Amino acid sequence: MAAPNEVQPINASQADVYGLELEMRKALGFKSKGHINFVAGANFTYVISRIDMNNVKTTVGEIEYTEKEVRQLNAREGEVISDYRPMSGQSPYIINGFLTFKNDSLGLTVNASYNVQGKKLAVIGVGALPDVYEQPFHSLNLKVSKSVGASKNWKASISAKIFY
Repeated sequence: MAAPNEVQPINASQADVYGLELEMRKALGFKSKGHINFVAGANFTYVISRIDMNNVKTTVGEIEYTEKEVRQLNAREGEVISDYRPMSGQSPYIINGFLTFKNDSLGLTVNASYNVQGKKLAVIGVGALPDVYEQPFHSLNLKVSKSVGASKNWKASISAKIFY
């Protein structure tokens, strides 16, 4: 088994990324002086990312191995090591939604939004240490902005975020 501090990972020179993104925006309500006051929208992204660990070279002591070989050397009994792992930092899905109210005559904009991202590889496992994944989190955001001043060139805003 390789000690974690004896392994030097090397970045993959090649990766595969496949995905699909869908976006929708819809004006709600009425038009006032050519401006739409309410807009709702949503966005969904689905991504498959993979790196072939047989093509990633790493050094353990003085010996060069593939990332897959190092993982196999450190596998638990009965553990099956795949040829592929996801790219670090790439979430398999992202979902966003928003509702915006805007009134130009008042110089007021209110936006509420929601975001969630799927779990993603945060730290690539090295030697006997396993991969570390960042778990999904949800974010609810609210931002209120108001144009101020005689020419309304200034904007004051306040925002709040909740993560859960």
